[in-house]
Amino acid sequence: MEGLKVEWRKKDLEHLVHLYEDGESQAEAQQQNYQDRAHIFTDQIQHGNFSLRLDNLRAEDEGEYECTVYSQQESVFSAETILEMKLL
Repeated sequence: MEGLKVEWRKKDLEHLVHLYEDGESQAEAQQQNYQDRAHIFTDQIQHGNFSLRLDNLRAEDEGEYECTVYSQQESVFSAETILEMKLL
């Protein structure tokens, strides 16, 4: 999707957890702690699904995350989610 940009950020750090731009994930823009662990479902973007998947969860991953979607450089959607973790 041309002109589409998706940013996932952890709110307390304001670091980029994941960036999708120019039709692909931009790993070099990610906070190092999230490289190879944060992914979005690129095959679902066309359906409006911008979900974030975090692999190999760590205690420091707990917190609030914000997703912002831009089209043609304008913010068109923003959502927040909270990741709560419990040790079993």
